[in-house]
Amino acid sequence: MAKLFYEIREGSEEAFVELVTKYKSFMINVCYSSLNNSTRAKDLVPKIISMLPNLILRMRDPSCKVKTFLHSICYFTCRNEKRSRKAYANGQFQFALKRTHVAELPAPYPSDLQIIEDREREVVTAMPYIYRQIHYIMRTYGVSHDWISLLLDIPPGTCRRRYHTLNNKLRSDKKLIGLRKEIFGK
Repeated sequence: MAKLFYEIREGSEEAFVELVTKYKSFMINVCYSSLNNSTRAKDLVPKIISMLPNLILRMRDPSCKVKTFLHSICYFTCRNEKRSRKAYANGQFQFALKRTHVAELPAPYPSDLQIIEDREREVVTAMPYIYRQIHYIMRTYGVSHDWISLLLDIPPGTCRRRYHTLNNKLRSDKKLIGLRKEIFGK
């Protein structure tokens, strides 16, 4: 079955279709066992299938077992899905808004926010590509370090270190701190 991965890496659409048709029910079962909801499991599988070609291209060992590979991808995706739904269900985001008393803060002008975003973009662009890549995936898709490490084929600890290094660089940038103090008064 590992030959499917080699064929997909070479660009064979037939191999990818064979992989999907043969293992789609397996992926649904793994998602269902993680989520305990058949509707959510069936909705999540097309998302996983759309990510498969890129993940197969980035695999360390294309000779690994197909079910092991698919199980880990489905497991991490379902875990991230549960985390994001749990955070919204528990009202963690609402609690964060209540703590900051958003209604009492003066609304900044859109041009001020644009200045801050431009400076953040300058700081991020100055960092090496490997740091920017993790930062972009984390901010855009909101996935965990484990998932990014699987996607980029790097250890999870390295992924965490790179992400936090870039965030610390953003927090310690003198010009960015000055802009925030000037606009928000903090």
